[in-house]
Amino acid sequence: MDKKRTPQQLTFILIHYWTPVIEEYNWETQKAWVSMLDETLKQLTPLQFTQVFPITGVQ
Repeated sequence: MDKKRTPQQLTFILIHYWTPVIEEYNWETQKAWVSMLDETLKQLTPLQFTQVFPITGVQ
């Protein structure tokens, strides 16, 4: 099953699942992850980003 992911889906996956474990990988994998995250975030508008990760007030 070859399913294309939307930029919002890919952003969620890269941040939510990869951020906690990326330091365990080698430098080349880390650079590839940062590059992919950068390219994916460039495709999102601020509204799309806040739909993925809603901004809540801290009190």
